[in-house]
Amino acid sequence: MSSSEPNKGADEQSNAEAGLNDRLTSKPEPQCPLAQGESDDWKGSNRPRSRWKIFLVVLNLVFVVLLLTLLLLWYLRILPRDLYVEEAIKENKGCSSLRLPLCHKYKVPYSYTIYPNTLGHVNQNEASEAIARYEPLVSVKCYSLLPLFLCSIYAPKCMAEGRLIPPCRSLCKETIRKCDFFLGVFSVSWPDELICDELPESPDPDICIGHAQMRSLDMTARACINGFRCDKTRCLPQSWVCDGFSDCTDGADERNCSNCSPDQFYCGHGTCIDKDLVCDGIKDCPDGREERRCLRLTGSGNRSGEGRLEAYSLITDSWQPVCGDQWDTASMSPRACAMLGYTNVKETRLRDEAFPVENRVAVGTGVDVKTQMKSLFSRSHKGCGGDNVYVYLKCQDFECGKSAISAGGSKPSWRIVGGKESEPGAWPWLVALHGGPDEVFFCGGVLISEWWVLSAAHCAGNQSDPRWSLKLGMTRRPSHPSFTQRRGIAQIIRHSNFSSVNLYSNDIVLIRLDKHVTFDSFLRPICLPSHTCCL
Repeated sequence: MSSSEPNKGADEQSNAEAGLNDRLTSKPEPQCPLAQGESDDWKGSNRPRSRWKIFLVVLNLVFVVLLLTLLLLWYLRILPRDLYVEEAIKENKGCSSLRLPLCHKYKVPYSYTIYPNTLGHVNQNEASEAIARYEPLVSVKCYSLLPLFLCSIYAPKCMAEGRLIPPCRSLCKETIRKCDFFLGVFSVSWPDELICDELPESPDPDICIGHAQMRSLDMTARACINGFRCDKTRCLPQSWVCDGFSDCTDGADERNCSNCSPDQFYCGHGTCIDKDLVCDGIKDCPDGREERRCLRLTGSGNRSGEGRLEAYSLITDSWQPVCGDQWDTASMSPRACAMLGYTNVKETRLRDEAFPVENRVAVGTGVDVKTQMKSLFSRSHKGCGGDNVYVYLKCQDFECGKSAISAGGSKPSWRIVGGKESEPGAWPWLVALHGGPDEVFFCGGVLISEWWVLSAAHCAGNQSDPRWSLKLGMTRRPSHPSFTQRRGIAQIIRHSNFSSVNLYSNDIVLIRLDKHVTFDSFLRPICLPSHTCCL
């Protein structure tokens, strides 16, 4: 081995040690260095996210501030008033929380009352007993603001300082005007201490109660949303318009409804039939209205079921006397009485009104009854050709308990579920008792004869008041159809054992009309049990 080999090994060893030292002392280089452009892109992608987070934070802060502002406003406007009242109640023993059920039911616009009130009641128990007397008036709804008026005098509003707030003068006067009639009906009276002219009048609810409510009620009454304005005062259901029955006094609800030709009859709801089919004894309209009120008896004074026979003329829109020439007593008289609702004919007379009264009996012709009836109405339209011989009938035994539109209809139902609105003439014996300046419905009854109506005894007080109104032959309360007959009261006979203390014992009354009614398709009596029947 040469001497140079050891030196070579020593050099290699020293070089290895030097490289190790360099690796130990040098700084490590980054393994994945980012270029300058790549770093800027990373920062730019995170900037929109930061802005969105800042926007959400600001939006939440705005919402919280708005919510706190609303709560603060509510606190400043509502809570301080209630807290102030509560503090006043603690200091003033006169104010107390309103507890009368009537006042809570109708949501009077205050929560605290004060006693003694102006009527002398010292607590709410006394006031509750006194206000209960007016429950019948509240029930018949003589005035929608009656509960507010009663609460304002029996449980008046109490202000924070213990001041009593009375009803407004206008509320007092309007309540008495609308409901005064019913005091006599239900045997109650207004408090003696009540004098409307001494009450204040102001739109400020801290001075008197009722001004704002009366104004709101007036605005509501003027509006007729989803209805039909009738007679400038009433709002009828839209379904009553163009149904073939005049519910408005001026007939506005049936104007411009028919597309019928001049020789057709309007049945309502867009249906037309030929005028030749009217009053022929056959039901052609869906409800048979063309067969109602075809005949009538007139000129008999107070005697029902007799008089001159007249037929309604569609051509002249008037009643015309039926001619007596070729009148067949055997077949036509029973038919005419049957159309009038009677089961028997007592007498037939043919009277020549151009000469002194003379009775004649017509000779039978043997013509078919239907043909006879069509001829009957035809002759009434055309006149009697100068003969002036007219038919006078005496019909008897009016058929009771039968509706002119129910014959051949569906079977009676024992349940109201699934029922429908009653059509005019469906219940011809019903009587509606109305009273007061607005003719408010307050009780019902049934017709039992031409002169008498059966009703409840608790409804029959104050019979001397001229504002009584009995409406017969109607099924729609706010309606004023032409076929409705109106009567007053001539006499009232209560059950001898009736007592107002117990309204459900012997609560029955007979009402005699001031004028007898005329039976027709819309007005018929109900049946009474026989004298041998035990009730």
